Amino acid sequence: MKKINFLGSVLIFATLFPSCTSLGLFTKKADSFVGKTEDDLVKYFKYEGESVSANEEFDKAMYFSNKVTTVYMDKTTVQKFKNKKSIQLSSFSFKELSDGCLLNSGTVHYATVKRTEDGPGGTRVTKVDATHKNDNTAINAQIKSFNANVQQYNAVKSTNDEAMFNRTSIGNSYYIYSIESNSGAYSDEKVGNSTATYYTYTLKRVDVFEDSKSTTDTKTAYIHNYQQKKYFDSDNKEITEKQATSNKSNLASSGYTEREKTKGMSLIAYIKDGVVMNVEEVE
Repeated sequence: MKKINFLGSVLIFATLFPSCTSLGLFTKKADSFVGKTEDDLVKYFKYEGESVSANEEFDKAMYFSNKVTTVYMDKTTVQKFKNKKSIQLSSFSFKELSDGCLLNSGTVHYATVKRTEDGPGGTRVTKVDATHKNDNTAINAQIKSFNANVQQYNAVKSTNDEAMFNRTSIGNSYYIYSIESNSGAYSDEKVGNSTATYYTYTLKRVDVFEDSKSTTDTKTAYIHNYQQKKYFDSDNKEITEKQATSNKSNLASSGYTEREKTKGMSLIAYIKDGVVMNVEEVE
């Protein structure tokens, strides 16, 4: 039996086959029609089919198709650019109370202060008050070490980050630092309410490297519907087979790569006494 290759093309899938999804139109296998009737084929494919030549073993042979092939053309472009990644080298926080005491990690140093005041019956009463003891050795050492690192690395303020990035070559690094502060209330159970300035010191290294980003542009060369024997362009306008081929060739010459997506199938059903005896899936 000689195979046939039916050319054609189509209205877009949703237009031609509005109820295809509910019918499972594009999921059935060709050999599942063996033993079915010609009417079953007509109901499934939604048209009468086309008669093709058959040998004497069968009463007739019928071609059916619901195949829709969309030919996409893809072009991937890789864009290289300079990027950066920051790595934190050190960071610490502390607060400076209104009496000059520097505190971190919640540790408070206290000292006592004696004072006298009038008591009952004209007497003088001695009272002992708690105050903060300004033992700032540990935090001052941290600040000194931080400032030394800033000088060693020639670090710049974080507000100059973008300017440093722009003039730093790929593969090199630079350093930035920030000293952030804000004022707020402070209180503890011994001294009571006070005010404090809260500080955060941060030092970072910024590595500059080459990065890349790929983008893919996809165009539709044509849509081919085998049942309708028609071709359509990306705007669903009918075109000739020659125009479809030309669309694909023009895009290929511009660096696009072909990619096909096919739904449905084309088959020849060999029928005897109204029953499908054999099925041959064709292109």
